Amino acid sequence: MNEKDVNDTRERRHDDENESDRLFKNDWLLGNHRSRALELLAGGVTDLVHGPTLLFVGEPVVLVLAHLGYPVYLLTILGVWRLLGAIALLVPRFPRLKEWAYAGTFLELTGAAASGAARGDDMGTVIWPLAFAVLALASWALRPPSRILGVLFPARAHA
Repeated sequence: MNEKDVNDTRERRHDDENESDRLFKNDWLLGNHRSRALELLAGGVTDLVHGPTLLFVGEPVVLVLAHLGYPVYLLTILGVWRLLGAIALLVPRFPRLKEWAYAGTFLELTGAAASGAARGDDMGTVIWPLAFAVLALASWALRPPSRILGVLFPARAHA
């Protein structure tokens, strides 16, 4: 085998690895993207109907909000915003709207964790919203280039 054949083989292997990385990233992103939308949709409906925290079982969300010291009408506000966020993540195009949906999701989940920690909830209760916040952040950070609005950290021009 000559040097050219070796280089061609390396390039094909490198292209195959890049393709498999891209496919894995796209599959993971699409699954995570949809799961974020599903979580927002389920949470929004649960908030609006004042249902249980785990969709079909668990403590009613009204009691959770009362424990945290928030008024019940906050469930209506959160429910509507969650449903709008789910729609924003599911409709094609509108990258700025998706950015806002991810930002709102991250703020809502970290706020839930901070509220629980401030009220003295156990770590098991506080960690779940943080885990979902990390997944939302990962989904946002790994979005395809077509959904990126600009450079996150622009390079500085050297004088």
